[in-house]
Amino acid sequence: MATTTLALPRAGRLREMLSFVAVGGINTGLDFAVLNVLIWLTHRDGGAWLFGFDALAFTVGMVSSYVLNARVTFRHHAGASTTLLLRFAAVSVVGLLLNAGIVLVLRMVLGSALPLPLIVNGGKLLATGASLIWNYLALRRWVFVADTNP
Repeated sequence: MATTTLALPRAGRLREMLSFVAVGGINTGLDFAVLNVLIWLTHRDGGAWLFGFDALAFTVGMVSSYVLNARVTFRHHAGASTTLLLRFAAVSVVGLLLNAGIVLVLRMVLGSALPLPLIVNGGKLLATGASLIWNYLALRRWVFVADTNP
């Protein structure tokens, strides 16, 4: 497994983290929008439907994440290779399972204790935080290693 020393100068690391958060905001907006539109259009909000909708919404955010993080956050210029794409996909699949699993579990646990939009979106917010940490560390240390420059 390839790793990096994470020895960016302080300003470079700060730029990278701020870029990651900004890109994450864009991806999260896409993710939330797709999830809520699918629920609104179909009136399906539980079980396999919710898991599938969340997975689709996450995938839209994932594609955006790859393009924006490669170019903006990590300034990766080596181009897409099979290894890079597979690593990104592996990181994203773990993030997807973490994200959709948290949303589904909270929906099942909280049931009708709170309004559905609060449960789904609150769960999505919590899941997004967990995914954010996982994705940054994995992308930084394993995917976009070679071109991680300030």
